[in-house]
Amino acid sequence: MDNVIKINFESLKPPWIHKADFYKMPFNYCDHWCEKCVLTSICRVYKNNQKAKKKCKSKGIDPYSSECAIESAKDSLDEAMGMIVKEFEKMKLDSNDLPEDEVIFESQTFPLYELSKKICQKIDEFLDSLIDFVGKEGDSADVLGNLLDYYKHLIPSKVFRAISSQIEEQKDDEDPWDSSVSAWIICQSLDRMIFSLSFCLKNPKFKLLQQQTKKLIRILEDFRIIIEEKFLKNDYCEQKM
Repeated sequence: MDNVIKINFESLKPPWIHKADFYKMPFNYCDHWCEKCVLTSICRVYKNNQKAKKKCKSKGIDPYSSECAIESAKDSLDEAMGMIVKEFEKMKLDSNDLPEDEVIFESQTFPLYELSKKICQKIDEFLDSLIDFVGKEGDSADVLGNLLDYYKHLIPSKVFRAISSQIEEQKDDEDPWDSSVSAWIICQSLDRMIFSLSFCLKNPKFKLLQQQTKKLIRILEDFRIIIEEKFLKNDYCEQKM
């Protein structure tokens, strides 16, 4: 009988975030894998996503299609813009008078982002090897494959956000809130992958993948150290903890 990987997919509170703030907005600190999360009952983003899917379904649109995703994004942007306009009116400001943001981020100028994409290529290579070990749905190989496949898409986008946010925060002399939270989510994602890979190392079923698994674990552990050093080893995070 295959021992199945058991992972806590709950959105985890960063040590520097107050508990009350965390539970008000858990979606700020998660990987948005809603199907796995245990905090959906208190998550506004999840509830809004469910409403959007129902709305699409009522219009005859597949709730899991790109068309529905685009329509949902448009509704969210319209709602956000309405809130911004109201705030501007309260403050008697004209949005046309605001200076344009001159910062243009090019992903090619971020070596760390390029490194994250190379690491995801390594994950892809591992997934190709893992295919031969997948048995029935829900076994360890299947769980591991789904987890790696999800996070290989999430991590580069979060790395890009952490870098671009850090640039903006330093430019505006702001606390590194957004960059540190993005880095926290990256570290949690890496921890889950490392845990799952380490779990599979103990399973005789994965004997032929041992060396490849150990190598990928080392890569992910080293990358986690880099992320932690660059974004989480700062006075803001350490003073709040």
